Amino acid sequence: MESYTSNQDFMRCSDPYTPLPGLLVLHIRRGDFVEHCEHLARWSSSFNAFNAYETLPDQWVTPPGGGNGETSPENMKLYMRRCFPTIPQIVEKIQQVRQTPAGKGLKDIYVMTNGKKGWVGKLKRALSATGGWEKIATSRDIVLTKEQKYIAQSVDMLIGQRAQVLIGNGGFHALSTEYKTAS
Repeated sequence: MESYTSNQDFMRCSDPYTPLPGLLVLHIRRGDFVEHCEHLARWSSSFNAFNAYETLPDQWVTPPGGGNGETSPENMKLYMRRCFPTIPQIVEKIQQVRQTPAGKGLKDIYVMTNGKKGWVGKLKRALSATGGWEKIATSRDIVLTKEQKYIAQSVDMLIGQRAQVLIGNGGFHALSTEYKTAS
């Protein structure tokens, strides 16, 4: 028996790497990430992979005064803003990016997240309230079967890879650091 999609032309993409003009993708990890971000702060961790490239905007400078399992309250705030931002901080960052040359023409948002649906709903409402967005969608909006859920992150990665701008929450983890960021 032939697969349903095996002969469907819509499954082919002539160039899966061409950026989608106007698309802003946010990678905002939640869940257990709060503990991970606190751990990174206590050990004065820095970025990895592509986000360490000097040519990328918004470079991270590891603040002094931390490490060996301890950090100051000021350093913890810096790390949490970058690694586990609040909704107002996310909205503020997007507004900043929209004012840059790279952010010109952004009109749609896709949020890659493992956040709970209630939190995602609050984020979508806050983003909508800023105005200027035609569409706002999230990984939580994608309806997947039991079998399809195992490739959900791959779908997110393909969308993120094609974004005009990708903002990740920190770059301390592999997903956001594998392609362009403006975090």
